[in-house]
Amino acid sequence: MYPDKAGWTLTNHLLATIADVLRWLQWAKTKDGRRNRNMPDPIERPGVERRKRVQPKVKAAPRSKIRALLGLKPRDSSNRAQKLHDLFSGKGGDD
Repeated sequence: MYPDKAGWTLTNHLLATIADVLRWLQWAKTKDGRRNRNMPDPIERPGVERRKRVQPKVKAAPRSKIRALLGLKPRDSSNRAQKLHDLFSGKGGDD
């Protein structure tokens, strides 16, 4: 009666899921995976609609703008530079 659903038992659905996960793991270790492109498509299953992948177009903001947005005080870069210099020169103060 439903030829497209013939043979799709719970076991076959689970095997398809395992195959999808293994293909994804293999892809994730490639250059394409690191750049999040050419992701493998999952095995089509009867009665399961394909999801659309939505990738928002966002641009990173500098930390200073994020700190201002959150209402945090700007960091004193001269004090920070001095602390780093003291830390790596052996004048750590924790002696």
